[in-house]
Amino acid sequence: MGRDGERGRPPRARPPPHGGREDGRRMARLTGSAPHYTLLPVGRLTPHEEVDETDVDRLTKRIRADGAVHEPVLVDRATEVILDGHHRFHALQQLGCRRIPCYCVDYLEPTIIVETWDSRALIDKHELLRQALAGERYPIKTSRHRTLFDLPRQSTPIETLRGEDA
Repeated sequence: MGRDGERGRPPRARPPPHGGREDGRRMARLTGSAPHYTLLPVGRLTPHEEVDETDVDRLTKRIRADGAVHEPVLVDRATEVILDGHHRFHALQQLGCRRIPCYCVDYLEPTIIVETWDSRALIDKHELLRQALAGERYPIKTSRHRTLFDLPRQSTPIETLRGEDA
């Protein structure tokens, strides 16, 4: 007999074209690279990019007024290098936070894409991690990270982040 459709059964549904957000969610579930929310001590995180101090000050005021940070920082699970959220990280430090809300991910999975802000070039993930761990920082807004899965808002009160058990 031939294919499923030729046996009197309807053909199997085909997955959506590769690269879509749903495909990314499925891959994240299958590979175990789905984001994991946690609070990490400030001293364990390593930035890979410089920040604009004016933007940090502005964000610090907004977080203080809200009493919470609403988006966790995106961090590589293996190295604890900050991938996205450098300004949030620095603002939380200014507010005396001992812990940082993080989504930990497997950075080397294909469900995470890193490119330049003008989208003209991809940045090598291994090189980004190597430079960060060597203490070298990219200039402000050099890298742009995109995920093929959703990162839901997760509000965390400042007082929780200032906790003594960090």
